[in-house]
Amino acid sequence: MVHSGGKGAGRQMKTVLLAVLCATAWASAVSPSDWYVSPTGDDASDGKAPGRAFRTIGKAVSVLKAGDTVHLAPGQYAERVTISVSGASDAPITIRGSADGRTVWTMPLPDPVRWEEKFALWVKESRFIVVEGITFRDCCAWILLDRSHFCAVKDCTFDGARIYNCCRVNSGSHNRFLNCDFVRAVRRTGVRQDMEWAPEPGADYIEIFRDSHANLVERCRFGEINHVAVSISAVDKTKFLPGSNIVRACVFTDPFWKCVWIGAGTRTLIEDNTFSGTSACFLQLEGSSSVIRYNIFRDYRDSTGGKPDPTFRGAIRIQYNEAIHNRIFHNLFIDNERAITNSSFRWEVYDNIFQNNIFFRNGQTVFLGFPEYRTKNRNFFFGNLMAGTGPEQKVIRLERDEYTLAEAQEQLPELCRCNIGGDPRLVRDAQGRYTGLSDSSPCIDRGVPLTVTATAGKGRRLPVKDAWFFFDGAAMIPGDRISVGGDRTAQVLRVDAEAGILDLDADVSWSEGEPVTLARSSAGRAPDIGPFEYVPAKRE
Repeated sequence: MVHSGGKGAGRQMKTVLLAVLCATAWASAVSPSDWYVSPTGDDASDGKAPGRAFRTIGKAVSVLKAGDTVHLAPGQYAERVTISVSGASDAPITIRGSADGRTVWTMPLPDPVRWEEKFALWVKESRFIVVEGITFRDCCAWILLDRSHFCAVKDCTFDGARIYNCCRVNSGSHNRFLNCDFVRAVRRTGVRQDMEWAPEPGADYIEIFRDSHANLVERCRFGEINHVAVSISAVDKTKFLPGSNIVRACVFTDPFWKCVWIGAGTRTLIEDNTFSGTSACFLQLEGSSSVIRYNIFRDYRDSTGGKPDPTFRGAIRIQYNEAIHNRIFHNLFIDNERAITNSSFRWEVYDNIFQNNIFFRNGQTVFLGFPEYRTKNRNFFFGNLMAGTGPEQKVIRLERDEYTLAEAQEQLPELCRCNIGGDPRLVRDAQGRYTGLSDSSPCIDRGVPLTVTATAGKGRRLPVKDAWFFFDGAAMIPGDRISVGGDRTAQVLRVDAEAGILDLDADVSWSEGEPVTLARSSAGRAPDIGPFEYVPAKRE
């Protein structure tokens, strides 16, 4: 079972669900209230109308119950607040700003000594809290979701903090960051003394931390950061293992350091994001069984000047023993100084599959320096388009051995097959964004199925040769819609990757060896290579 990760994850989720049921039952017996806060208000008022608004957010929070909404008038609020009350699934507690940038939450100096109190908003062991339409500016830190679940932060702007962890999810599950702008964290003042290429002080925009599962970061925009824009980490991997966290449909522009760090965890989904610009690396991959698909990695430029070693730098960097069973497919890597690299050579890193990706015009396409790459550290390249900056460029380097695409497919057929070269002939819009395949693209119908059925059968439990490609949604997004044999579709409800089983929402019949792929990539005779599925223009 790979839906959740980490020791104690099942026990944690049972506790969370029991609390949700109790809170929902209680909420149905009370009526929600609207509370109003204004910089010109008075905490001695009753707060029940705009003309009788409270002065502080803290006063409004002190009277909240499930289903209530706090309306913040435009203006500046200089305070820190702790919420320890919960909403319910059908009656969340909402703190709502004006959503036009005029509702500003800040924190004056001096900063608190206690770490949890350094956040403008500490959501403490709560559920179903919604924060929306607020600009957090020049705070010590912004939001701490501390052992809190089913909360949402949406349509907010974050601009200026003073400590490393700007937003943190600490052992929380099913929380969402939606449609937020992350403009600036801690201002960079120099470089580290022990690593003169690394910025100082460091900072993360969002850290998904410790025993955190099924959290979602979606449709957010991230600017420059001194460490990582979205970090998934455990601090102690013997005690904590985050699982099934999701980053999708986000835009990372000129991050300077790193966009996403999967420092720990299993079954992380990274999909439909765009990464571009100057960076130490876009994605640092140290976790296992991640699903990385339909992303665009473009115009990577090394922010470190090749320090401490140029081979450490690339759009995706893979390292350490935990980096196994990852599936990297249907992505576009274009015009990067280096597309795939690693920074550790003595670890066992194996069973990572690169499939149906476009690698085009990258200075170096693939460098994986792990030894024994034909045996112990086997990683695979199937159905990709791989073309460098010149016709005879060595596009794959494994340990010290370099190969052109033709050489790799001839000499390493077990690792590298069904790949093609050439120009993918992509379509760009007026803003220069890649949006699709042209009519003459060699990528059309040239991909390979993600996997095949393992045996013949019928029903809702589909046995497949490789289930690591698929994601069940983690109760946060719809599970994958798959195509079996090109003409039968169903939605994935649960993935048991180790057993090779996909539980489906509908009965399907299949023969042994039938192709299984995602429905979004099955419009033609075979999947297209890259993140775009070609759709012929309609003729009048």
